[in-house]
Amino acid sequence: MSKLVSMARTAAERKTERKGQAVASRDGEKFPWGLGLSLDGGSLRKLGRSVGDFVVGETVELACRARVTRVNSTADQTGDESSVVLQIEALGVESPESKRAEAIRKVYGRSQ
Repeated sequence: MSKLVSMARTAAERKTERKGQAVASRDGEKFPWGLGLSLDGGSLRKLGRSVGDFVVGETVELACRARVTRVNSTADQTGDESSVVLQIEALGVESPESKRAEAIRKVYGRSQ
């Protein structure tokens, strides 16, 4: 698995971006637009999950396979910009608690 890298924007990045925006971003600009992932009921069922399996503020681990569907590079008087669009084709979600319970079950034959 690849090394995890924080995608949170630095204070300097947030300040620079705010200068060009008429409206502030919804999530306090901590993370770039497009990094959020929304799973509807059908997607949760495919993953063997429900909304009740999640608590706001907890972290979960994702494993996925995605296909590159678009690569874009532009250059103009304001500078260069590049982006890559990834379509997630396969996804797994695991909470740290479920990993802990599974480890306990493997060692002790039960979960806490």
